[in-house]
Amino acid sequence: MTSDSNCLRSVTALRITKSTSQDSLRNEALAEEKPLNIILKNHGSLGITLCSPQNLEDLVIGFLFTSGIIDQTNDIEKIKWQSNGNCEVSLKSTSDLPSSSQNLLSHSACGTCRFESLEGLPTSQTFWNLPPIPKYKFFDWFDELHNSQPKFRLSGGLHASALFSPKMGLINIREDIGRHNSLDKLIGSLLKQEERYRFSDTVLLLSGRAGFELLQKAARSGISIVAAIGAPSFLALELARKFGITLIGFLREERFNVYSHANRIEGSEYEIKDA
Repeated sequence: MTSDSNCLRSVTALRITKSTSQDSLRNEALAEEKPLNIILKNHGSLGITLCSPQNLEDLVIGFLFTSGIIDQTNDIEKIKWQSNGNCEVSLKSTSDLPSSSQNLLSHSACGTCRFESLEGLPTSQTFWNLPPIPKYKFFDWFDELHNSQPKFRLSGGLHASALFSPKMGLINIREDIGRHNSLDKLIGSLLKQEERYRFSDTVLLLSGRAGFELLQKAARSGISIVAAIGAPSFLALELARKFGITLIGFLREERFNVYSHANRIEGSEYEIKDA
């Protein structure tokens, strides 16, 4: 596997309908799922993740950052792509590596479920520096996220993470078969840019649910608002409360739920308290 390959594969499928006379052969697109093994030179493998083979350099950089292994792209000396899905990363210094830096990766259905508590996570407190966001923007961003997922529309098998600015609109979007991989790719793509974005002034939209590992990556980046089309988990909400993230779930065409820090939404009159 190279650093960038086609992430969809064309296959033939038999379409079965209620009316057997309408059964037919069809060409369908399936999402590729290939192993990626990130190896730290002179340190060892971080484990294997199954991912979509596209924007892999973004994935490697984003993962190293959200795991607390690097603080900026300048911490990386070299990324070398080897055969059989191996990627060797040379760091300028390994003296400050976290003790849990081995076997951090996992399969495409799950994130880095290795943390036993919210203490000691590679995160930072978030701060929102802009005026409250008008509600309509979230519905506009919902539509834009949907319209910016061409590979999902072809295959139905890819998650997306997108970053929006209340001032500039869509900043970037990344897709992957793993929801946590799509977010690492998104964060990595922005870390590579010369002028680093103020993550604290951005809104993250997720095409699926908002699980704990995604909120951890958002908190590590300093993203202040996370909105998911799917449901949040309770542990994700605990993390959002602890690190000052506005957590939104069930974002649809006409409604959404706000679970924490609702004051960042224009016109919100309620103080959220658990029963």
